[in-house]
Amino acid sequence: DEFFRQVKNRGKEEGLIPDYEKIELKLIPVIAKMEMRGIKIDTEWLKKKQEESRVFLDKLEIKIKESLGEQDINIRSSKQLEPLLFDTLKYKPGRITDAGKRSTDTDVLETIVKENNLQENDFVPLLLKFRELDKLYSTYFIALLEQAGEEGVIHTNFMQHGTRTGRLASNEPNLQNIPTRHDKWNVRQAFIPREGYKFLIADYSQIELRMLAHFSQDANMVKTFMDGGDIHTKTMQLTGTERRVAKAINFGLIYGMGP
Repeated sequence: DEFFRQVKNRGKEEGLIPDYEKIELKLIPVIAKMEMRGIKIDTEWLKKKQEESRVFLDKLEIKIKESLGEQDINIRSSKQLEPLLFDTLKYKPGRITDAGKRSTDTDVLETIVKENNLQENDFVPLLLKFRELDKLYSTYFIALLEQAGEEGVIHTNFMQHGTRTGRLASNEPNLQNIPTRHDKWNVRQAFIPREGYKFLIADYSQIELRMLAHFSQDANMVKTFMDGGDIHTKTMQLTGTERRVAKAINFGLIYGMGP
């Protein structure tokens, strides 16, 4: 086949054939076994949380409508939220969407809460709380249960070519993006080891940034690591941002993030 011939020739030119043969090809049966085995799900826990969250959402929706007084809108409708937030309640608009509308996304709502010092029982904080739990309800408490099926096991798809960074990507569902929460809605509790097994968590400590420090020999980075410091905290101090933002900057620099 002409296409594969061209790919093979390009691979030879780039010196990638050894990596392809020694790493990528040998990884295929490993990934296949991972997919076929799947991961066990605590279906009873999910059913319980599905029921609890549905009741909680119903109560929260009533509370939200009470906070609006005589206003009666569909809180899931951006079209109805936009005039309520920016025309009726007079909050300052944030981002404008590609369609020319004033955005009502989570970032905008969080900015409104901060700028107006809103309390937890005000409309916007309640709406944020509703959205957060509603997403957990639909994306995880319902969807994971359906995907687990009768055997109570989820079989995701792992892709070797799904990221620019060389990591595996996962879809249907994305098991690499399960949110961590420190409350009763922590969906990670739904994932359980099979009988006789345990989960093991292992992680390199900022390995890419340590490699960057080594190859660049940047004095500040090398000193931070050699002193046992935290590179994200260092960036946070230098830029005056939150640690979350500093972390995004540090890793973004390695992987070609633009301005």
